[in-house]
Amino acid sequence: MINIKNIGNLGFARVVLQSSFLVFLVRAFAAVLVFGLHVYLARSLGVSEYGQFVFYFQLIFIAATVLPFGMDHAIVRFLPAYREKSEKQSEISIVSFGVLLTGLVFVLLVGLTIAAYFIFQDSLKIEFLFVGLLIVFVLASVQVFTSVLRSYRAYFKAQVPPELMYPFLFLTSAFLLWQVFVVQATAISALVCLLIAATISLSTLVYLARGYLPPLKSLKFEGKTWMAVSIPLMAGALVLDLEDRLNIIILDWLLTSSDVGIYSTSNRIGGLSLFLNTAFIFVLGPIISANWFGGERHRVFQAYWLVGVCNCAFAWVIVSAIYFFGDQILAIFGPEFAAGRDAALIFSTFLALSTMAGPVGVLLNMTGHQNILLILIGSAAVLSCTLCYLLVPHLGFEAAAWASGISHLFWRYCAAVYAYFKLVRPTRLAGSTG
Repeated sequence: MINIKNIGNLGFARVVLQSSFLVFLVRAFAAVLVFGLHVYLARSLGVSEYGQFVFYFQLIFIAATVLPFGMDHAIVRFLPAYREKSEKQSEISIVSFGVLLTGLVFVLLVGLTIAAYFIFQDSLKIEFLFVGLLIVFVLASVQVFTSVLRSYRAYFKAQVPPELMYPFLFLTSAFLLWQVFVVQATAISALVCLLIAATISLSTLVYLARGYLPPLKSLKFEGKTWMAVSIPLMAGALVLDLEDRLNIIILDWLLTSSDVGIYSTSNRIGGLSLFLNTAFIFVLGPIISANWFGGERHRVFQAYWLVGVCNCAFAWVIVSAIYFFGDQILAIFGPEFAAGRDAALIFSTFLALSTMAGPVGVLLNMTGHQNILLILIGSAAVLSCTLCYLLVPHLGFEAAAWASGISHLFWRYCAAVYAYFKLVRPTRLAGSTG
């Protein structure tokens, strides 16, 4: 589907590229900060306390993804469209609904936590549960207000997006709090520092978002419409995230923990192209929504082709790097990890082939075709887990790389065919008749 001739309009292309490159740099630096924070905590806490911290840290971020019920994704879909149509009442209403829904689910979780504590109090630590829940609520609210700022990027010129200050503020605050206030290094004190840092970040984002939203006068809730979009968007994101985790569980069941460790590292290296893809999606989502519902659909496909070409080129650079230097790259983690070079090459090659379909996932999500995308992603996840289970006895941990690669290829090309007949072709026909 990718054709560089479709890019056109160099001014528009420059804005997309500059914004995406800035997002990529900021996210890459944030990833380095997260890695450094984990190394620092591991050395400060010791093995036992750090293990507790990591366990609750993972649970917190999984729960924070689910808590807004996909309203953070729905805001990116609807808010630019409301701005194009000058529907001020709907703009403030969808944000208010997202915050309200997050709060209601949080109250429900608190009730369930209290009940769980009284039932399993011998095996649960109440301080971890409540601090963890508070962090979940704050991070879920951060996602909602981050989506507000993301949604208005369609109206920004290329600049450092304001919401991307969040990882810097969050991590810097956590580090400073740790240095100043923590007398005894424990897992709970680390979580408390994260809670305070996340609250500081949320306050800053709310202040920034207020500058873009209209004043609160009256609300016009369209909960049924919003939830019909938000739940499939949330489910699709969760399925994509869980696919690799399930394959790792299968490997852990059928092979050894060392095989799991080697595959996990090779999968991370092989999937480096997804990192740039995420940066482009951060910018592309609001642009697609604003222009699709604003009637300028040719701009949607200009941005789509441009991002597709850049993603494809970067993905093949990653493949080449792994092919020539894979052993050396993986050996950074330890000499035994070099055995994962072939798995990294397999996965990165499939990803490079799949990027040739373009960023079709965000195109379908932002144009109202999220349900068909969820079906395709769900089918691909089932295919991936089935292939992994069947191939492990014959291929070892490389089976997971084959399974994940084939599933990515499957859903992206099926989605690309659907997008061509439902979106691209009708737009071209409408343009030719007009």
